[in-house]
Amino acid sequence: EDIKNHERVCKLYTLGVPFHGWKTTNERVVYRDSLKNKRRRERSQSYLEDDDDDFDRIVETRSTDPHHHVAKVLQAKTIIDNEMGFVQPQNPNIQIPVVNNDG
Repeated sequence: EDIKNHERVCKLYTLGVPFHGWKTTNERVVYRDSLKNKRRRERSQSYLEDDDDDFDRIVETRSTDPHHHVAKVLQAKTIIDNEMGFVQPQNPNIQIPVVNNDG
């Protein structure tokens, strides 16, 4: 069991948090790495072979989004916080402030 847990944690740190887009709603893309995407398309024989979900991008998540969206962001945040040396809160019920830019 310790080995399985170790492999899972190592996979998260080496591959990052898996994200292929939200299945329930359209994602709000803030930024796409157009140069990297262009190189990927050039390596493909056809534009149809490129999966749009595989593109590097930054997506915006809001407090009004479904719970599983927020959970995915918090999963990534945990890894980032650990890498940056930030102390994790002892109380799991602590709310993370979110700025609402909807209007």
